[in-house]
Amino acid sequence: MKRILAVTLAIACVAVVPSMAATPPYKVPPGTYCKGVSKKKIPGQKKTPFAQCVVALAKINKNHKLTPKAVCAPLGKGAKNKSGKKAAAKAQKQCVAAGKKLKADL
Repeated sequence: MKRILAVTLAIACVAVVPSMAATPPYKVPPGTYCKGVSKKKIPGQKKTPFAQCVVALAKINKNHKLTPKAVCAPLGKGAKNKSGKKAAAKAQKQCVAAGKKLKADL
């Protein structure tokens, strides 16, 4: 009798869990679009270019009126030296390209 009760309880729990799970906020996570962006931190910036790209694409996902160029603009600023500025500019271009792909998929 206890065994039947335990099995019934387990089946009921498994059936309830998917219905309580919330739907994800994104169809495709923003990180998949930012795959090519560097994960090395640029001196003078608080986050890695990859993290900044993910945040920018999440903003686009929430507000479709934003443009990729405007949202990815902070990526190109704040680098201290010449090589850092080049890396930041490259990351910004990659972020804008990822943003354009995201907007096309929306």
